Amino acid sequence: MIIEIDDAGTGSPLGGIVIGILKKNLFDYEIIPVEYFQRENDNYYVDVKEKVLESVLKLLRRVNYDPEKDIIHICRGNIFSHVHEYLWKNKFNWTFAKIVSRLQDLVEFIYDLHLVELGVPRMLVKRLTTYSRYVTELFKWVSLQPNRQKLVKTRFPVWRKEWKYSEVSFTNGVSRKFTYCIECGEAISPGEEVVIANIKTPKRKFRAYLHPQCYEKIKLNGEGIELIRVNRCNA
Repeated sequence: MIIEIDDAGTGSPLGGIVIGILKKNLFDYEIIPVEYFQRENDNYYVDVKEKVLESVLKLLRRVNYDPEKDIIHICRGNIFSHVHEYLWKNKFNWTFAKIVSRLQDLVEFIYDLHLVELGVPRMLVKRLTTYSRYVTELFKWVSLQPNRQKLVKTRFPVWRKEWKYSEVSFTNGVSRKFTYCIECGEAISPGEEVVIANIKTPKRKFRAYLHPQCYEKIKLNGEGIELIRVNRCNA
C-alpha cells in the first residue's frame, strides 16, 4: 500500500510547519512549532530536520507502516533531507514523489488551521491564495502589533533583512475599491471609511486597509499605535 508524506508551511513566515501522512483513508499529522525557527544557534536548521525525522517516524508508527507491504512516497523538499537519508540507510521501501493527492490539500488545511489557532484571523487566512500573499499579507498583519513577532519564523532572511525593520503610520481615508481589512480579513466596499496602514521596510512600501473599529481595537490593546496623521485621502 502507498504511504504518502508531505509538508505545509515551510515557506510561510508565520507559525510552525505541518508534516502530514496519508495511508489509504488514514490521515495523521505532526506540527513542528515556530520556536524551532527562532533559535539563534547556527545549526538551527539541522535541529528542524531532526525534528522532521522524529515526526515522520512517529507518523509511520501511527499508520502501522508494514515494510513488507507498504511503499513510502515522500516529497523531495530539503526539509526532508534527514528523512531521505534515514530511509535509505535503513533500507525502507520508499521513493521520491510529487505529492498532488488529497494529502496536499489536507496538510495545507491543517496549516491554515494552525495559523488561526495562533491568532491569525480566519477570514484573513482565507485571503492567502498565493505564496506571495502568505508572505506580504501576514507580515503586514504582524507589523500592526509588536507582540505578533513571537509568531514569526525569525531566522528567515526576509524577516531579518527587511520586515524586522518595518515602520507603520496611519491615515484616514475612503476606499475606492473592493478590498479587505488586514486586521480582521472581512470585506471593505468602495466608499467605505477606512484607516490606511502605510508600511515601510528598508526595501519597499506597502499599504493595507483597516475598518476604523479594527484600528481602534489594536490601539486599545496598548501597543502604542496611534493615528499620527489625520487627513482625508483616497485608498
